[in-house]
This record gives sequence, structure tokens and C-alpha cells, in this order.
Amino acid sequence: MNPERILAEIKSFTVATIVKKLAGGPASNSYLVARDNDRFVLRIDTDVAAALGLDREAEIQVLTVVSRNGLGPEPEYSDPQQGVLITRYIEGHAWTENDLQDPERIRNLAALLRRLHSLKPQGNRFDIDEKVARYARIIATQEGDELAENTRQLLRRLGDSSATQCLCHNDLNSANIIEGRGLTLVDWEYAAIGDPLFDLATVAEHHRFDEGRSEALLSTYFDVACEADIDRYDQYRFLYRHLLVLWLATVERLCGISAEQEIQLQREWESIKLSGPQ
Repeated sequence: MNPERILAEIKSFTVATIVKKLAGGPASNSYLVARDNDRFVLRIDTDVAAALGLDREAEIQVLTVVSRNGLGPEPEYSDPQQGVLITRYIEGHAWTENDLQDPERIRNLAALLRRLHSLKPQGNRFDIDEKVARYARIIATQEGDELAENTRQLLRRLGDSSATQCLCHNDLNSANIIEGRGLTLVDWEYAAIGDPLFDLATVAEHHRFDEGRSEALLSTYFDVACEADIDRYDQYRFLYRHLLVLWLATVERLCGISAEQEIQLQREWESIKLSGPQ
């Protein structure tokens, strides 16, 4: 869809202009938009969003709550059926891998996650089983089916976590963490009700936390992490690695991936095979 045409059809944005295209993922294209002195982000879905099963109506519910609490961007306009979302632009520095080498920044992130996880749960349940099944159907290879079954086994080993369910971001890579006046999270499309330890494990595994960085994360979040929490955190790290491979392979099947993503896919897949069952 043409971004200028979309803005022209939205009454409150008819005088807005596209400043530039922003970096985005396979499920959408994003643009920086100017209206007078205000800045916004226009996101337009691609066909991949529906294939991945992204629930845009649930996402709006989440954004409404997290923006009121200073944890995410404020939604200005949404049309889930058309795959269009406009949020206020958050000024600040998007973190990189290097920022997550800093123990003090990791502690600040842990404090933010404690705030997020204390909010009243909004949106849908984070159904990992459904995502695994969806990814396996799209990948449609024996290797994909085997990895999906291994992932289900990990889920069964983790068991029931219903006692600790809360609102989670579920996509905590560095680019989704904005440091401005404070810390804010963007890209809430995978946000759902789930186990808070999955959020901690996601950021740790995606950025290959060593023991020292894990200590900074867990000791701030829990004050004192018990052995059961640490064990569950480790298991979720391994589960996240499986989900990442399934997601990358799914995106490759749907629309192709960059050379960098191809290297990442191969690296993650080899890591799983070398690690073996945990």
C-alpha cells in the first residue's frame, strides 16, 4: 500500500508528510511521518503479518495500556483490518549489541521489565504451541517438523506456568529498546500474556549473555533469584533459540531473508544441534 495515499485517507493526517522510510521487519513497512511539529511512525502490514498470525487488535489493547504507563509508544490511529497503525515517534537512542554489554543498562532494563510485568494483563495468551505448529506448516520440511517436535518437548518439560502469567513483550532484541528520557520498548506485535521469565530469557539468549550479564539481569529483577527461577530461565533460553530458528526459517520460506539473516539461521541451527537436549 502507498503510504502517502494511506495518510491522505486518514482525516487527522491529511496534511502529514512522509519524512523517510524506517528500518522494518518482514511483516511490515514503517515510515517516519511529520505533522506540524509532531512526529509519528506509520506502519503498514505486508502479507507476511497475516501468515505469521499477528493479532493487530490485541496489539492495540496492549499499546493502550503500556503507553499510559510510559513503557511504549502512544497509538494515534489504527485499522487492524487494513494492517495500518500510527504511533507517536519516541525520540531516543535505539540500543545495539554493545549497549547490552553494560551491566548498568542491563539492570535498568530489568527494572523496566519488573514494571511491565506488574501491569494488569492485556491481550491474548502467548500460545507458543500454536506458533510452533504454524511455523512448521509453513516451513514444510522434515527438518522443520523435527525441530518443532523438539520445541514441543521443551515446552512440556517446562510445564505449567499459569501461576506467574503477566503481560510480556516477547521480542526483546536491542533495536526494540529506546533510551531517551528513560527506557521505552517499541514493536509490541508479539506482546501477550505469558511467563515473565520468557522475557528475561529472550533478551539474554538473543544477545548471548554470559554469567555476569545474567547475574545483573536476574539479581535486579528478583533481588535474589532462587534455583528454580534460574533453572527455568536457562530452559527458556534454549526454547527461545529453537523458536528463533523456526521463525527465521519461516520468514525465509515466506519472503526470503538477507545474507546476514541466513548466517544467523545457520549459526542458531548449528548451536541447537551441538547443544543437544537440555
